[in-house]
Amino acid sequence: MHADVRWDKRFPLNLRVEGFLEAVKASCERTGQEIVRLIHADALMARGIDGKRKASKLPQLKDLLLGRPLVSARMIQRVLKVSPEGASYLLKQLGPGPREVTGQRSYRVWGI
Repeated sequence: MHADVRWDKRFPLNLRVEGFLEAVKASCERTGQEIVRLIHADALMARGIDGKRKASKLPQLKDLLLGRPLVSARMIQRVLKVSPEGASYLLKQLGPGPREVTGQRSYRVWGI
């Protein structure tokens, strides 16, 4: 039973179980890849934080980026209590980890 075949009660039980287990396996593989990607992004952004002041908001921004799939400039301003320019500056300081997703000048959104 392939992933593109729809589940139907008329299928024998062993095919249904096999299809379910294939889906679980694919999901686990994808989740593992995502975890590895986030670990690499965390290490990359940690390099940008090393040597900064203790009062820097970069660690909070790193946690915000890793904790949410997408982060807007407005969200960074509210959570970190910084100006729009400050949010932009902090994102530049983190290096290549966060990338701009929308491709627009207004309503910008970043992801890992």
